[in-house]
Amino acid sequence: MIDLYILYPAYSIIMQSKATLVNLYKEFSTNAPFVLPASFDKNDLENQSHVEKVTFGRMGENVKIHDAVGDSVERQTGDFGDFPGMFQKFTPLYKDEEANFYQAGVFVVNGKSSALSFRRSEGMIVNDDAEYMPHFMLR
Repeated sequence: MIDLYILYPAYSIIMQSKATLVNLYKEFSTNAPFVLPASFDKNDLENQSHVEKVTFGRMGENVKIHDAVGDSVERQTGDFGDFPGMFQKFTPLYKDEEANFYQAGVFVVNGKSSALSFRRSEGMIVNDDAEYMPHFMLR
């Protein structure tokens, strides 16, 4: 018999919503210094480099990176621009010696972290052109 695990159940949209980042920061900012400041109001990140994201964006679409003055450093267009936005303090991704950026991802199965993956991109915004670094899951 083969077990079947559905990796993207319907409730995963809650975890994919960028609004969750704002709520995580409000709830855990004092006890978890690794949670980046996030807000629905960009004035809360005034004079700080920040990333502007749409709440239900995917694959880097409609993401904008701004420097501390508010000027655009990098941006991606996309199909999600009509969704409300949120703002999160910018922190650089790991960059290798060939100037590729890496973004980590965790797969959760049955409530447990089950796999770690990485996507590699030439730009600071990891989009759907990013290379998926292969991995496998052990049971």
